[in-house]
Amino acid sequence: MGQDREDKFGRALRLRWEWLKWTTPEKPWSLIPPPLNDLDSCLFAAATTITVRDGRLTDFWHDAWLDGMRPKDLAPDLFLIARRKRRSVRDARWRFKWINDIAHGITHGNIQQFVHLFYRIDNASALIEGDDSITWNLTPSSCYTAKSAYLAQYQGLQRLPFNPLIWCVWAPEKCQFFGWLLARGRIPTSLQLRGIPNDKWCPFYHVVEETAPHLLLDCPFSREVWSLIAGWAGQNLLNPASWPDFDSVLCWWLGRVEAAKPLGKPGRKCIASLLLLSLWEIWKERNRRTFQFKLLPPLAVLLLIKAEAALSDLAGAGLGELVSGDADVP
Repeated sequence: MGQDREDKFGRALRLRWEWLKWTTPEKPWSLIPPPLNDLDSCLFAAATTITVRDGRLTDFWHDAWLDGMRPKDLAPDLFLIARRKRRSVRDARWRFKWINDIAHGITHGNIQQFVHLFYRIDNASALIEGDDSITWNLTPSSCYTAKSAYLAQYQGLQRLPFNPLIWCVWAPEKCQFFGWLLARGRIPTSLQLRGIPNDKWCPFYHVVEETAPHLLLDCPFSREVWSLIAGWAGQNLLNPASWPDFDSVLCWWLGRVEAAKPLGKPGRKCIASLLLLSLWEIWKERNRRTFQFKLLPPLAVLLLIKAEAALSDLAGAGLGELVSGDADVP
C-alpha cells in the first residue's frame, strides 16, 4: 500500500472518532478533542449535515452548521482573533458571547467579515428544545462508514490508464517504473533537475530547451528513431508523419495505443510494449549523452530497441511478429 493510500485510510479512520463524538456523546472519551488535522476537519464538514436544535453539541467555530459552512471558513480573520475558539453554538449565541470574544480585534480590515458572519448567524434558525443531530452524506443509510470516507478522498481525481500503457505490457520492471514516472510528468529533464549542474538544452538538438515531449517525440533525432521503428515494425501509426498534434507525452501515448485497436487485443498490447521499450531506450540515449558524453546514431538506438524486444520475446512476451526478422537489419 502506497504512502498516499495509507494517509487516506488513516484519515477515514480518524473521522470515525469525530462521528462517534456526535452519535455517542455519553461516552467519557467524547469530551476529548478528536485527533483531526485541518484536512480531516474539512472532509468531515463536507461529508456531514448538521441540524442544530438546542446547540449544545455543535461547536460554534469548527462545525459546519451555517448552511453547510463553518464560521471559521466564513470569517477566518475573526477566528484567528477569537479569545475562545471552543464554544458550543448555544453558549456562543447566548448574549452574543461570540461577539465579545472578537470585539477587541475588530478593525476596518475584518469588519466586512464580521458583518457577513453576523448576518448569517442572525438569519439562522432559533434554538429549540432537542438534541443536535448529524447525518453522513456519503451513504444511503446516512451513517458513517470507513469505506465511504476513504472513497470520498478520490472523488474528482483523474484516474490515469496505467494498466494498458505500463503495468500490463511486456517490458522489464525498470521500463515500467520509468513509464509510470513519464506518465505522471516526473522524469528529471533539465527543467526539473535541482542542484545538479546541467545544460538546459536538448542533448540531441542543442537549440531547444529540454522537455519530455521534445526530447522523446519532437526532437529531429527522436523522430528519426521513431521513423526507423515504424519501418521495422511495419506500423504506420508509429511514424511521426502520421501523428496528430498532442499536448503531452501522455496524450500522444494514449492516442497511439488507441490507434492500435484495429490490430486486436494482442496486437494492441504488442504496440503498447514497443512504445514503452522505445521511450525507454531514447531516454537511456539521452542519459548517455548527458552523463557519459557518449553518442549513438539513431540506427544504433533502433538496434538496442530490437535487442530489448528480442530478450522480452525470449522471456515469453508476445513480440514474435516484431522480432522475427534479422535483428541487425532495420
